[in-house]
Amino acid sequence: MESPISPRVRLATQLRVGAMLGRGGGQGAVYELPRHEGYVYKHYYTPIADARESFVELVEAGHRLGPSLAEHGITALWPVHVLGPGESVEGYVMPRMPDRFRAEIHTPYGPAMQEATLEFALEPEAGKAFYPLRVLSAGERVELVRLVGQFLDTLHADDLIYGDLSLKNMRYATDPLELLVMDMDGVHHISTRVIPAKDLANTPDWNDPHRSSELPLGFDLDRYKYALLVHRLIVVNNVSAGFPEEASSIAVPEECGLDAEQREGLEFLLRRAAAGPTGSRPAIREWLALLT
Repeated sequence: MESPISPRVRLATQLRVGAMLGRGGGQGAVYELPRHEGYVYKHYYTPIADARESFVELVEAGHRLGPSLAEHGITALWPVHVLGPGESVEGYVMPRMPDRFRAEIHTPYGPAMQEATLEFALEPEAGKAFYPLRVLSAGERVELVRLVGQFLDTLHADDLIYGDLSLKNMRYATDPLELLVMDMDGVHHISTRVIPAKDLANTPDWNDPHRSSELPLGFDLDRYKYALLVHRLIVVNNVSAGFPEEASSIAVPEECGLDAEQREGLEFLLRRAAAGPTGSRPAIREWLALLT
């Protein structure tokens, strides 16, 4: 049964829009597309003005980069069709998330299938109410971190910035280990005009404390957030912990799945990212050289 949805949305999409998926986010909501199996529609509550060119760039980038990402075990949900009058964007069509990026989660109410966000990649702590029945090993966490780095490096090599990097915006599958990247609508070319409503979304607890604003300066914000992701997944096993005040105190645990030389190299990169001023964070390829 189709969900009640305003005629304005139905007219804007020129699609038969079905039920809303999930509860909707801060910017918009995602809907079923009954006539287009394997695809969904993301509708913005408020249209984004003068954004069509930027979104068309994303459609083109998906065609260009999707195959190479897939070779590395990475799926990204790029926009494939942009909708809205003139230069305004009211929403876009994107691929539906494949079911393999869901995991069976232990809950206080019994097992349940949920989207396998990278928060579930952490080692479950004692007494935790929600955790995956299939717990990742230390080596698998390292591989997942490497896949995130491979994704960012592929974008950066094409002069694209991801922006809203967080554990919630990524999913994983197991056996084999794969990565899924959500929220591709914030991706933008490094040299194009920034569109605040599209390009400046940031998940709480992922802001750079050394930056006076969240305006992206080159690739540095991606680099800082990647370092924070490495710290949370490999070093401290915590979804929201920031870097310590004394960067020199960062220590990579022996049981993290890396050898002594890799741990030493990782500590060096993490300390540089934590203590360095904006614009000085290690490039993603430095991390990949260490983790590959």
